[in-house]
Amino acid sequence: MFRIVRIGFVLVCLVGLVWVGTQVKLGELTLSEHVRAISDSRESKDLIEGTKTRVSEVGRLIGDSPKAAAPKPPSHEVVAGGDKPAETVSDTDRKALKKMLESRK
Repeated sequence: MFRIVRIGFVLVCLVGLVWVGTQVKLGELTLSEHVRAISDSRESKDLIEGTKTRVSEVGRLIGDSPKAAAPKPPSHEVVAGGDKPAETVSDTDRKALKKMLESRK
């Protein structure tokens, strides 16, 4: 019974929010008209184009297209040569990591 009341309450709130967003004036425009005006502005279009350009530049830098599948996570397999790690970490990086971990205590 409580679940039905809760679902009904959520639906009433959502309908009320939609009604307020489309009917109540906030200055000269309603909330939905403000959102539409913002999305149609030159600045918004510039932001979208700039973001697309930056994403394609990053994709070219890493050698993937922006629409490529997500990269696979690194595997935790043992290297064929033995127990050596796949990459080396400098002593400077080890010390900086140790210092950072100790400062978190």
